[in-house]
Order: sequence, then structure tokens, then C-alpha cells
Amino acid sequence: MSRMEKRDRNSRKADNRKGDAGGKTNRVRAHFWYMANIVLLCSVTLLALAGSVLFFLQTRNAVKEKNELADRLEAVEGDRKTLYTEDEVREKVEQAKSGAGEAERRKILMQIQSDMESGGSTAAMLRGLFSNDLVVVSGGKYYFYPILHSVSKNAFQSEDFSLSDDGRLQYTGKDKVTLQSGVEVSEKNGDIDWNLVSEDDIAFAMVCAGGRLTSDVDGKEAGSIVVDEKLKDNVSGAYEAGLNAGVYYVLGAASEEEAEEEAERLIQHLEPVHSMLTYPVAVWVNVPAETDRTAGQSRADWTGYVLSFCESLEEAGYQPMIYGNLASFVMMLNMEDLEKYDKWISNPGAGLYFPYQFSMWQYSTSGTVHGISTEVGLDVSLSVG
Repeated sequence: MSRMEKRDRNSRKADNRKGDAGGKTNRVRAHFWYMANIVLLCSVTLLALAGSVLFFLQTRNAVKEKNELADRLEAVEGDRKTLYTEDEVREKVEQAKSGAGEAERRKILMQIQSDMESGGSTAAMLRGLFSNDLVVVSGGKYYFYPILHSVSKNAFQSEDFSLSDDGRLQYTGKDKVTLQSGVEVSEKNGDIDWNLVSEDDIAFAMVCAGGRLTSDVDGKEAGSIVVDEKLKDNVSGAYEAGLNAGVYYVLGAASEEEAEEEAERLIQHLEPVHSMLTYPVAVWVNVPAETDRTAGQSRADWTGYVLSFCESLEEAGYQPMIYGNLASFVMMLNMEDLEKYDKWISNPGAGLYFPYQFSMWQYSTSGTVHGISTEVGLDVSLSVG
């Protein structure tokens, strides 16, 4: 074989090897693009599917909202053919608000007019208008206090009570409530025939034990502790006539130490009649006058005095009670701190205006009872169930 032929043969072999390598490379490249196209198509398919699902959900929600809106329109208008633009709806709302405001204003004015024409007091009128507050009249002014939801309430309505022909309080509500009639007496009532009192359907007596003077009285200086001259006679007389007997004491402390002193002195004075006391020992809290030695003390001060007083009574074996009117309880005391003690509310008349729990009610300061020659305080004790 000539040299020329050898070069030709070697050249063909090299070309064949290059062709084989090139073919292999082309096959790999073709496979890669094939797989890439498959991945791309799958991605497009998934996106299209996701879009379809999202569109379906949006369409379903839109249909649901449309149906709900249609139902609301039908409920409001009663006719799906009647529709309003947003501006028209806004205008109707403003008209309704204006009409409601005017109607409410007329209602309030009519109520005020009715109260004034019927001779009702300003306090009664305000209490009717502000039913969520306690309206307190003190010193010729009107004070508004929110009713405390954290303090236990009584279940009575104002109309649950009435006065009988002889001026005695009676319960006319629907619940099972037991009332016992009582009197509130002091040395000012003079000598009392307790047997006649008992025969006049009186079941208990709350007897004045004394108190600390908050101002000068009858030659006695403010700050002096006085004992009611008829304390022993009235307690023993009521007890022997078959009545339950309790006492009340007028608190006049101007410090924690004075409150403790008053409690100690009272306990000493009650020792001779301790066994006859079957009803509570009440501490009476009065709203002080501007010139009283107790004026200017805070709610926390008064609450502390009352707590100290009641705790001392408990330790001595007595049943404490807190006595006061609406102003006393609402303006002077923290009711939340006194939940455990019974309340005796002074509320003249049969119209109860006190939302919190109580167990005794003074409804008159000018009652008449057989055996007592002067006007006397009338009370009831209440038990429910």
C-alpha cells in the first residue's frame, strides 16, 4: 500500500471516530431538551390547574356573597327588585339616625313633662332618665354613680312593695319573701310599753346604743362618746316582751384609732345585755355636715373605720351590720370591701331605690306604734325563700 493510500485510510478512520462522538453528543443534547420540555409543560399544566381551582373558589365565594346579599336585601326590603346605590343607602341611614334622635328627644321631653305635671320630684325624674346610674341627692346637689356590677344585687323591683292603710310596709311581689316588722328607738322616745308594742305586730327592736358626737350638742363637746340613757331599759324591755333585740351605734371616728376606741367602748356598754341581743349590732354611717369634725375624710378612710369596727364586733361575738342611707353607701364607702356584712338601708317610703343586697330596711322615721307615745322609726327585716 502506498503512502498516499495509508493517509487516506487513516483520515477516514479519524472522520469516523469524530462522527461517532458527534452523534453521541447530539443524542445527549436532544434528550436534555426533551426532558426540559416535559418539565415546562408539567409546570404550565400545574399553574393552569391551580388557576382553575382559584377561579372556582373565587367564583363560589362570589356566588355565596351574592346570595347572602340578596337574602339581606330581601329581608330588609321584601322585594329584590328594589336596590339602592351606596349614596342612597348612606342618605337613608342619616335620615333614620336623625329621625331616631328626634324621636328619642321627644320621648325624653314627654317623660320630663309628665314627671313635672304629676308633681314628681327632680330626683325621681333624674332616676327615671338615668336608669344605669344611682342618682344621689346630698347637700342640695345631685350626684351620679354607676351601679357596681361586682357587688351583689337584690332581686327586688321598686313596685314589689307598698304601704298598707296603717302605714306598714308590705311585700306584693311574686317571690317568696318574709317580712318582719320592727321599730327603731332611742332615749328620745321616752318610756315604752313593750308589751303593747309586741301586740302591735312588732317582731323586733333596734335600740340606740349611743355614738361619738361630730359637733357640739347640748353642752357636750364634739368628739365625746355618749351612751344612750335608755339602752339597757329598751333592750331588756323588748327582750322580755318576746321581741328580738339589736342595737345601733352612730360612728363618729376621725381616725383608725378612734374607730377602734369606739368599738371597744361599745362592747363594754353592751356587756350587761349581751345575752339579750338576738339581732345584729349595727354601725351607723352618716354623711357629715361641712362643719362636722368628720368632714373631709375619704372613702377609703370611712371604709377602713367600718371594717375595723365590724371586725371588733365579730371578735366579741356579735353579728355586725352596716346602717346608712343611699348617700352613705354610695358616696362614703367602698361597697366591694364590705360584701360580707349585712346592710341596713334607710330608704323612706315603699319605692325601693337601692340595687345592692340588704337584710333590713328603714322605710319611715315618723311611724306610730302602740306603746310608744312619740313618732318612731319603722323597719322591716327581709328573708327570701
